[in-house]
Amino acid sequence: MPRDPRKFFDEFVKPAYEAWKRDELAEWKAKALISNLDIMAETYFRYWEHSDPSKISDATSPRKYREHLVAHEAEDFGLIWDVHDAHKHITLGSTRPGGRQVTQSEQTQPQSLRWGTARWGDGRWGSPEELVITTDGGEKRSLSSVAQHVLEMWERLLQ
Repeated sequence: MPRDPRKFFDEFVKPAYEAWKRDELAEWKAKALISNLDIMAETYFRYWEHSDPSKISDATSPRKYREHLVAHEAEDFGLIWDVHDAHKHITLGSTRPGGRQVTQSEQTQPQSLRWGTARWGDGRWGSPEELVITTDGGEKRSLSSVAQHVLEMWERLLQ
């Protein structure tokens, strides 16, 4: 029987998020969180693929389900997917529809997001150092903001 996605979320994703929030510059904690946020897609897909495919938008594979999440649920899931894969494989090619936004493991680094260097609302007031994802196109995104968006997506889908 496939692993229950709510149980995985409660036992792996939430604890990883809470541990990282207490120590946001700990890159290993961030990568554990990112990995678990991405693994949720596989867990969710495997749980519903035979019993209720409508829960996974009738996707036929975990990859197709991830593509659905990026296109219809949370665009930031694409960053989580890419950062996880880059962490796992070090260097990535542009092998998914729409291309990848992150292709190197070192594209998540501590830095300060100064005024005008990130999306409005991304980053922390006063520009303290934080973990930042720099896309292949040069856009800088606060990992805290991206992770929060994807965590909220999973909370919504698990209702």
